Amino acid sequence: MAAHTVFAAKENMPTGFQAKGASPASKTTSRHRTQPSAAKVADIHEAARRAARRSPPVCRLRLPQTLPRPVLKDIDADTLAAISTKLAGVHLEYIRDILREAGPILLEAARNGQPALPTTLTKKLDVIVEDDMPTHMLAVWSKSQAARQVKLFSAHDVLFAATCAHLPPLPASKQRALVGTEDKLPVVTLCIPHLPTFGILHEYLYTHDINRLLVSLLPTHTAAGVPIPPSPQAYANACSRHVLMQHIGSVHGLWSNACALGVFDEELWNAIDKSWALLLAALQPVPVHA
Repeated sequence: MAAHTVFAAKENMPTGFQAKGASPASKTTSRHRTQPSAAKVADIHEAARRAARRSPPVCRLRLPQTLPRPVLKDIDADTLAAISTKLAGVHLEYIRDILREAGPILLEAARNGQPALPTTLTKKLDVIVEDDMPTHMLAVWSKSQAARQVKLFSAHDVLFAATCAHLPPLPASKQRALVGTEDKLPVVTLCIPHLPTFGILHEYLYTHDINRLLVSLLPTHTAAGVPIPPSPQAYANACSRHVLMQHIGSVHGLWSNACALGVFDEELWNAIDKSWALLLAALQPVPVHA
């Protein structure tokens, strides 16, 4: 069984309260006020001292020392061949190398073809045809969201088919219309574990920019804009526990999305491992030496 880090986070406790409709600055209109007895004052002070001695409630959370990698699954060659007959029999790594070179250009085209979220989601969305335009529109949502939220991400079928082993087959995309004319993109609903970090994964699949990925996962600046060196001690000194937990949540969210979609990219997983280790180390209490 993997070792776990255990830490306690204090819950926010109210510092005071007042009755509904009462004002803390209100004054009595009576000339005479009833003064509390000495015994009652002593009781109040004793109650305050007891309350101060009591520790606030804590929530204990166990975090694994490492995030396990999913079992490797091969990309389905038939899925790629169904997208284009030209891809039939082509080595997967060659396809990925070509996509890696073209990725930034394709990402720019995907962003340019990003429509506003419509009031009612339909099976197809109107877009203006451009060079290298995406083939599908992903309507991404998550069951973990308290309120059902959907985000749209333009996508190129061959890129996602070549990098996401668990992605369901996308519907066939028809021949593109002329550049500058209006066309329709098929909408594909995609349920993932963590919606807030899907954009990080979406961008990485196009760019493979590790530095930008790490910037998205780790603290880089304090609230005052001061740069934070990438080290556990620097994070511990510059960031509150709450901020560190927010970043840990992002790393875990990215990890869960990569597992769900079957993204087996060594550089991505190394970045996840590195970010997780740095943030967990920042949460550890500093040892006191005699």
